[in-house]
Amino acid sequence: MLRRLDNTPEEQAYWLEQVNNWCSRQYLMVDPVTAKPERELLTQRVERLELDGLLLKGSANRLR
Repeated sequence: MLRRLDNTPEEQAYWLEQVNNWCSRQYLMVDPVTAKPERELLTQRVERLELDGLLLKGSANRLR
């Protein structure tokens, strides 16, 4: 979803809503597939979106 957010700026509102919804449904689960360094980069991206006011506060914390 983050890639689509970056690659389709004309659909930013839609993808931000999708990311917000996805983050809201996460409950401290370990992702067994994504490598830890990649997970950290994705989490940092979510943090930036959160700090910019584009995602709900606490979204990044739900992914840790």
